[in-house]
Amino acid sequence: MCLLLDGDKYVTLETGTEIRLNASGNNENSKTKIELVQGAVLNELDSKLNNDSSYELSTPVSVMAVRGTVFRVSLNSDGKEATADVMVFDGKVAAAAVLADGTVSSEENMVAAGEAADFHKADAGSDPVYAPKDIDFTALPADTLKALLKIYDSGRISDLSVSKDDLQQIIKEKESADSANKDESDAANPASGTDSSDTDDSG
Repeated sequence: MCLLLDGDKYVTLETGTEIRLNASGNNENSKTKIELVQGAVLNELDSKLNNDSSYELSTPVSVMAVRGTVFRVSLNSDGKEATADVMVFDGKVAAAAVLADGTVSSEENMVAAGEAADFHKADAGSDPVYAPKDIDFTALPADTLKALLKIYDSGRISDLSVSKDDLQQIIKEKESADSANKDESDAANPASGTDSSDTDDSG
């Protein structure tokens, strides 16, 4: 599902994602706050925000603030241990940890285009640990990869840190795997369209 905010902000929710959205203002002074409860979202801001506008995405372990960029955030949490991943495809994202006491760390980590990072919280009483890493495109679902490819083709992203051919190949492999998994699931759970009741043909 894709949400359009203020005419120039696209928020694509991956399957099983839950968010809380608080948006106010207009194009001149928009205030957007997204709380990621579970799942993952791809964010595309077509226009750079002015000084009176803000766009913030938060998880239980991190807060991301941007001015104009394309980035994805995912959250994996069991209520105690939690990991929030951020991947930046265009622009920069300022990311800070949400500490164990609920306050946001004053230490910002800048994640630039072509980079990724995660905030990992081992338990409820510990502070999240920040760790930079490379973007793993093979870890993304096919729909998100296709959305990135569409953004790339529009000229919005100049460099995805992966070639278009490689991205298309990853999408093809993902779709083939998804189709195979669906076929296996259908075979294991056949539709109950036939009447299997016993009949007595003796007469």
